[in-house]
Amino acid sequence: MSDWGRRAGELSDEAIAAGEPTAWFERLYAEASSGTIGMPWSRTDPHPELAHWAATRGPTLAGRAVVVGCGLAADVAFLAAQGWTTTGFDLSPSAIAEARRRHPALDLHVADLTDLPREWAGAFDLVVEIFTLQAVEARVRPTLATGVRSLLAPGGRLLAIQYRHDGSGSPQDGPPFAQTRDAMLALGQGLRLVSLDEVPGPLWVAEYTRDGDAPDR
Repeated sequence: MSDWGRRAGELSDEAIAAGEPTAWFERLYAEASSGTIGMPWSRTDPHPELAHWAATRGPTLAGRAVVVGCGLAADVAFLAAQGWTTTGFDLSPSAIAEARRRHPALDLHVADLTDLPREWAGAFDLVVEIFTLQAVEARVRPTLATGVRSLLAPGGRLLAIQYRHDGSGSPQDGPPFAQTRDAMLALGQGLRLVSLDEVPGPLWVAEYTRDGDAPDR
């Protein structure tokens, strides 16, 4: 395990014990920014499943996209290069500061899924959520999932990529907390499930759409 991976586990345990289950994101990125540990999730390429989705389904869609918990913004940069008008946001100011250094032309923000800007409600034709929800314990996840769904415009698509619980260990062990099928169905509450695929990793790749005319709040 990487040094930042070990530190993520320690900080997550401390944050959960203190009743601040999302506080560890900023602490982890801040330590990385100071050089104490390696930079977490530092990649320049898009997630492979996002790239596959864009190649096979993306050409039929266009419009405004948002990447939830974008970290260092590799996925934001990829979607922007695909022609999407793309926004990225993360809870961690340190992550966004580094992302802006790497990608100064991108639209990047510090934002919390529990307190999103009003103008983002129902504003995006594509919402991308990769590994953010599964980084927090189950009791917090429904509130954050509501924030994810609130971003989706009528007729838009939510693409979620999560580690899949394969029956080994417990879904309560983490982070990352591997997701069950029921958890993936719960993520799409109020949306229509388009597809839910099991892929190597083990991962879930889920796609949902909003058929109604009002965002989930």
